[in-house]
Amino acid sequence: MTLTEAIASVTSGATRAQCLERLLAAACALGGVRHGALVVLDRSGAVGTVLHHGLTDEQAAGLGRLPLGTGVLGEVARSTEPLVYDDVHGSAFLVPGHPGAATLIGVPIRSHGRPLGMLLLGDDRRRDDFGTELAGTLGALAGVAAYLLEIAQADALAERRRVWLNQSSQLAADLQPPLIVDDALTMIATGALQASGTTSALIISVPSPGAPFPAAMSGATPTLDRGSTELLDAAVRAVAETQEPGEVELDHDQHALLAPLGEHLSAPSILVLVYPASAVPDSHEADLLGAYAEQAGLAMDRVQALQDRAAMAVVSDRDRIARELHDVVIQRIFATGLHLQKSRALASDPELRERLDLTAHDLDQTIRAIRSTIFDLREQPRQSLRVTLRDLVARHAPSLGFTPTVHTSGPVDHPLAADAQDRLCEVLDQALSNIARHARATSARVDLQITDDLVRVRVSDDGRGLSQGVVETGLASLRRRIAVSGGTLDLWDGDPCGATLVAQLPRT
Repeated sequence: MTLTEAIASVTSGATRAQCLERLLAAACALGGVRHGALVVLDRSGAVGTVLHHGLTDEQAAGLGRLPLGTGVLGEVARSTEPLVYDDVHGSAFLVPGHPGAATLIGVPIRSHGRPLGMLLLGDDRRRDDFGTELAGTLGALAGVAAYLLEIAQADALAERRRVWLNQSSQLAADLQPPLIVDDALTMIATGALQASGTTSALIISVPSPGAPFPAAMSGATPTLDRGSTELLDAAVRAVAETQEPGEVELDHDQHALLAPLGEHLSAPSILVLVYPASAVPDSHEADLLGAYAEQAGLAMDRVQALQDRAAMAVVSDRDRIARELHDVVIQRIFATGLHLQKSRALASDPELRERLDLTAHDLDQTIRAIRSTIFDLREQPRQSLRVTLRDLVARHAPSLGFTPTVHTSGPVDHPLAADAQDRLCEVLDQALSNIARHARATSARVDLQITDDLVRVRVSDDGRGLSQGVVETGLASLRRRIAVSGGTLDLWDGDPCGATLVAQLPRT
């Protein structure tokens, strides 16, 4: 077989996978060898797909994963020219028990200086003809392989872009008012997880001041030790400051890509994808993640702006009603009261005078009630419960040495009675203060549940638990205030460690 015939057989009417198989077979035929392998590197530069020639499926399966380190494979991958080895025993692409390759030639497959894979041809016979001519022939085949792999990678990149764009489009369609922030962030994390195919996706909020905390998560919970957590926090703060995507190696087993959500109407948030070390993504994935995060932030801003506009419309309407009540209704009632006073002065019947006095008194009470209503209409709305809790938790983070996680369920973004919200904040403030002073905890969790009738908050930690014989002071006073509001407060040891505080309050 000539080189021209080999190239013609490789490129004639077949799928790219079939073309690569034919190319390997042609290379073995041209080299006159019994065994060959075509190694394709993945996006991270590690060994990906491996095609074998001259081995059965069982023999190929017995090879396991080929290592790309400092040995033969690593040398060939880093080389720009074919390399010939003599007396290679136990070569990684030979089956266990094989006596070794008396001669092995490795041909790098590169494109624009970037390694894409390699051709490996070996023979158990001593070969002195693995020289310049054969190297040139195999180099030409490696060029064809590079072309095929470039097309395959371009197709794969186009498919990845399509997946990310579909997720962005779906997210824009799903994020519609009314918007519950936690649900929206979870949707963003889930979309990134599905598009990337990794194991974990998180959205970390970066309050100012305060420590970063996970606001949403999708997929498996990443296992991070204290050092990895500090590395991730530092990377999150850097991305929040520069508003540029970044990456960080968390440990030997995990790698993270980070991208800022492009929102401008709320606290900065960072989208984080955690990859296993065996699947470190390439620069294209970082670009795709950055574009997705930017679109997600814009979608969040759009919905938030719509909600803010609706809220402003309500405020404007309340102000208009208050103004009309003050300028029109009260003035008319007041004028009616003056007419009644004049009528009383003209009335001679005592009973009629008494009735006019009662009517004037009722009008005066009506004016007082309307003025109270005007005050309520013009009063600034209370800060949302979600934001209040986040701020309170962030305020306690420095004294705790960590940021407690906050989980909510129910209509948290809906208005809550002022008394219930105040009592709830008192409970959380007291619980976190006690954890910081007494618990020696390394983590804590706040669970808030709101139903049609009740507000329930549960604060748990992993500290040393309740001390025997301790006299309650602040908690006792808080327990009494909650009881006056119709609620309950309970405290007990956690399982297997720590303590748990649960408070329940009427919603209205």
